[in-house]
Amino acid sequence: MTDAEYASLIYCFAFNTEDDGGDTYIKGVLDAIKTLNDKEQIALEHRVRFGENITQVGKALGVSTQRASMIVVSARRKLRCLSRLRNMSVARLIEDKDSQLEQANAAIGVFYDQIERLLLGKPLELSAMNMLPVRKGSITELNLSGIANRQLFRAGLHYIVSLLELENLDTLVKQKGFGEKSRIDLLAAMREWGYTEWADRMEKDGGGE
Repeated sequence: MTDAEYASLIYCFAFNTEDDGGDTYIKGVLDAIKTLNDKEQIALEHRVRFGENITQVGKALGVSTQRASMIVVSARRKLRCLSRLRNMSVARLIEDKDSQLEQANAAIGVFYDQIERLLLGKPLELSAMNMLPVRKGSITELNLSGIANRQLFRAGLHYIVSLLELENLDTLVKQKGFGEKSRIDLLAAMREWGYTEWADRMEKDGGGE
């Protein structure tokens, strides 16, 4: 089974559907799987890729059938988190991009209106400037794990705009509890909010373990 076929099965597993209708975003699904812990990833491999029953999954993990069932349920619950689901669906990604484009066009319109006022020697309209779609959401809106949220708060990062001011994630990844899974989850969540360039820069500049 190819990774693409596996991604499609995971999509159906997460969305509770028998057919993905060609909506699977393969990279998004594979990235989502990487945010799970090792046991959850192995459990999904055996349950979804190999089609094994829960008893067989338990044997592969070296745990009881009941424990194996709990691990599979946990993996599915995590995959169904909004930040992951949206990155697994082509349609939802397009919807998000259309929304971001609409906001960008609105911001550009306000910007040029202000430039025109400056050229005409007129004062800027502060009320118009306040219409710019600046996202000042709380860190909690990223739907990260409780541990990741606590580490962000401990670093003095309470709002998304605070993250945008960071040059890299070195300070975060050096903290106990903010590991590779949290870093991947954070980057995925920021991309969901439209900060793709920021996420790409953080990924390129390092900050991994």
